[in-house]
Parts: sequence; structure tokens; C-alpha cells
Amino acid sequence: MCVLQISSPFSGKADGFSLQLRRRNILQPMAKAAPKLRKTLSQANLAQLGADRLASLLFAAAATDPALKRSLRLELASELGAAELAQALDKRLDELATSRARISWRKRPELLRELALLRTMIVERLAVADAALAFPRLVAWFDLQEPLQARTNDPREEVATLFEAAAPALGAMASSAGQGVASPVLVDAVLTRSTTWVPLLGRAVATLDHELAKGLLASLTVKQVPQSGRLALIVRRLADHVGDLDIWLASFDNKTSHQPEIQVERALRLARGGRAVDARAALEAALVQPSRKRLGWHAPEPTPVRDERWFDAEIAVLDSEGRSEAAMTARWLKFERSLSVASLNDIVSRLNDFEDVVATDRALAFAASNFDLNRGLAFMFEQNALREAAETILARVGELNGRADASALWAARLAARYPVAAMHLLRARAATLAEMSGSLEADGVSQLLDEAQALATEATAEDDIIPHSAYLEELRATALRSSRSTRRRA
Repeated sequence: MCVLQISSPFSGKADGFSLQLRRRNILQPMAKAAPKLRKTLSQANLAQLGADRLASLLFAAAATDPALKRSLRLELASELGAAELAQALDKRLDELATSRARISWRKRPELLRELALLRTMIVERLAVADAALAFPRLVAWFDLQEPLQARTNDPREEVATLFEAAAPALGAMASSAGQGVASPVLVDAVLTRSTTWVPLLGRAVATLDHELAKGLLASLTVKQVPQSGRLALIVRRLADHVGDLDIWLASFDNKTSHQPEIQVERALRLARGGRAVDARAALEAALVQPSRKRLGWHAPEPTPVRDERWFDAEIAVLDSEGRSEAAMTARWLKFERSLSVASLNDIVSRLNDFEDVVATDRALAFAASNFDLNRGLAFMFEQNALREAAETILARVGELNGRADASALWAARLAARYPVAAMHLLRARAATLAEMSGSLEADGVSQLLDEAQALATEATAEDDIIPHSAYLEELRATALRSSRSTRRRA
């Protein structure tokens, strides 16, 4: 073996020998010194007390703390294996389920802590070792909700919130346990304890494995599809999750299915399922014909009532019928009614690169000329179309009313590049607040005016704005008239 020798004018033979020994692993580096024990209560300091000392302290504390004693027993059972932990959990879950003692508001925090601990031991300990053993215990844990709520002083509904927050864990663990284990337990829970389990399973459906959800749906509809009550609600959720349109449609009775809102939903789902003829029939059936009362015999036939959900269904039906141009026209009409960025995005997503620019320009032009200036500006700012917003403000400055709460935020976004437009927004907002309060000293007015004055200094002769001093005099007179009018009415 070749040994590297390192020598220097400052190193002796002993140093060279030590280096050789280290290269041969004969000498080891010195062990790191143990951290110094301090009085501060921390995990690191407590660890230095040693296992025996800590065990003694825990045993003494548990003698006077039942909650700690139960926690320690569960930890010991967990170390012994899944079967022992399952048995320990069963014992405590049964005690909580069968107890009749009232739980006062003082004891409620302790109960919440124990419920959280039991859930953790089931979900994070037992489930990791044996999901098939863990799942029935989690169901038993959820079954505690109704009896515990009945005997707990809980005005803030913290117990219900704890169980609701745990619902996603139910779906995930049911999927891990498998259909053979989870399906019979869940079906029995829904059929025998629907008050608790229908809303609970409804929240957990999204996390259910697809095959497990199909099995549950088949078990709940083996005789017939329920058409009313809580069971029908969970059947619809499951049918939604697995995409079974026929069962969803069959879960409404004749009377309910003819309600306009249900017909609209039927039309949407049938259209998305490619059943255009049935979808069109449902859409037409959803139209609500207004009453002819008080219209007179010679009045024209009233227009059927259509809401936005009906128009959404109409677009889906037109798409399913292959009438793409008519569907696009309906989408534009929807955008013009709503001035919604989501509606514009729905249009743009269906166009190529050149056409989507044209569509965006068309939408901005419509917003700029909208009868409700604030709605148009809100859309433009949401689209980050600052240039278009500034041009609209300058073109319609006489229509600014300052009623939009976001006026100051809009002005801040415009100030750097379009100071005059920002100034007009701030003046309009200040005028509105001053008129409402009858004073220029109202909250926020002076700050708005100061910011507007600073922006006014950047205006040029071409901007042709009212000087700030003249504007203040005009605004003060307006506020005074408003104040007098308010006093007279009072």
C-alpha cells in the first residue's frame, strides 16, 4: 500500500507518522462533544435526561392526567403491532360511543384534542401498517359525531368542523383498503345512518377510487335508483364522479325532473354526453312561460324567462348539435351581458392566434363603449389593458362618477404612464365621497385630492384640464350644497 507523505518546513516526523496512521484508519477524528445541558425546556435538552428518567417522569405525570395516560397506551400499542393498536383503538372508541356523560365547554378542548389524536393514530399509524384494519376504525371514529354532538356544549360547532375537515381522509383510506373491505362498510353506514353519512360521504366522493365509487353506486342502486331523500343525493354525487349519466337522470322523480332548473341541468349533461336530441328537448322544456295576467287580451305573447344557466346550456346544446357558428354567437352574447374575463377566455380558447387578437380587441372596444362605464373599466383593468382604459377615461371623463371602490387602485396602476387619466379617476372618487359626506374633510378625500394635485402637475396644455385650485373651489361648493340639502331633509 502506498502511503502519501506530506512534509513541510514546519512539520516534524511525528506529524508525518500521524498522517500515515490516519490514512490507514488507525487514528479516528475526535468525537463531537455532547451539547451542554441547559435549563430551557426543549426537545434537545429533555433528550439528555435519558430514556429511563423520561419514562419515570411520564409515568408520574400520567397518574394524574387521564388524557396523557390514554395517549401513552396508544403509543405502546402501536409499538406492539397493528393488531394491538386496533384493539386499543376499539376500546376507546367504544367508550366514547357508549358514554352518556355531558361534556361541558371546559372539557370540550380536551375532547377535540383526543379526537384529533385518535384520527392521527388511525390514519397515520394503523393505516400505514394495515389499511384493511384501519378503515373500519375510521368509520367508527366518524360514527362518534352524532352522539358526541348530542352531549357536548359546543356553540361554535367545533366538533362538527373537526369531523367535516377529516372527510377527505375517508375517501383516501377507503381506496387504500380496497373495494372488498370498504364497500360493504360504507353501504351499511349510508343505509343505516344516513343523517351522518350522506353529507360525510358527499364530501369524500371526490377522493374515492373510481372503481370503488362504481361499486358503491352499484350496491346502492341494485334494486332501483332512489329518486328522493338523502340516498338520492349521494347516488347523484357518485354518478357524477363515475360519469354515469343514466343513473344521474334516473335519480329524479317525474315531478322534480320537470322543474326548470333540473331541466337545464339535464340539457347541459345530455349535451356534454353527446345526446343532442334529448338535450334540445330538455332545453326547450326548461323555458318558463310568464303569466299573461294583467297583460290584456291583445298583448303579444310574453318572452319566456331565460337565466344565465339556461344560456350556458344553450351553448352546450348548440355545440353538441354541431352548430359551431351559432354557439360562438351565443358565447359573444354571454360576454356582452356579463363583461366577464372568463367568458372572453372561453371565446379566445377556441380561436387561432390571429383571430384571438381580433376577438380581444373587439371585447375591449365593447367594454369601452359600455353604458356602465365602471363595469367597462373594471373589465379593462382585469385584462391589464391600461392604454385602452386610459383612452376610455379621457374620452368619457364627463361620465366618471367615482362610485367604483377600486377607483384609487385603478389610478395607482395608471399614474406612471397615464397621469392625467389617473388624476381624473381620483378627482371623480374624491367628488363622490365629498358629495356623500358634505365635506372635503371626510375620510380619504384630502388624500385623494393631494394625489390628484401631484398628478395634475404633469398635465400639458393639450390636456386642457381644470386647474387644481379652480377644481377645489368647485368641489367645495358642491359639497356645501350637498350638506345643506341633507340638513333640510333631516
